Formats: sequence, C-alpha cells, structure tokens
Amino acid sequence: MLPPHLVPVLKILRLAYPGGPPDRDYLPLLAALQADLCESNLAAVVAELVDGEAAVVDNDAAAAASTRRPPPQEVERVRRLLISAGYAEEDLYPQDW
Repeated sequence: MLPPHLVPVLKILRLAYPGGPPDRDYLPLLAALQADLCESNLAAVVAELVDGEAAVVDNDAAAAASTRRPPPQEVERVRRLLISAGYAEEDLYPQDW
C-alpha cells in the first residue's frame, strides 16, 4: 500500500500517463523524479504507477542516475509533461541547477 503522502504524486503521474508511461519515458521519468523524491518514495510511487516491484524500480532509478542516463532533452520533455499535469515545477529541479 502506498503511503498517504505519496498519493497526490501518484495522482499527478496518472494524469500525465493515464495508461502508464511508454517505454521511452520510463528512464527519463525516473531521472526527473529523482530531484524531488528519495529513493524509497520514488520506487514506491513509480512501482504503483507501472504495477511493478519497488525493488526493480529502485534498481532502474539507480541506473537512470548513473550507467543508463537518459538524454537531458528527454528528461526535460518528461518534466514539462509532469508540470502540465500539475506537478510543482520547483520540485522537479534540483536547487543547484
């Protein structure tokens, strides 16, 4: 069960991706959300979105941050989609940008 504080995040993600994220958006989505969510919260909410396992999502998020980094323009495209769905823009950008 998803912790209550993550339910609003999941609602926004479902607005952005009503049928779940397409394959091409999966890693950019993980990279975009890393600016705002800790590893366990990111894994929990995205696992709920994709009907997957948190451990797998956590592993994929680590790869998106290191060995399989998505192109910056793809991360930006996904950020814009999330913002248009209601995600707070300031939450998707690290403070040191």
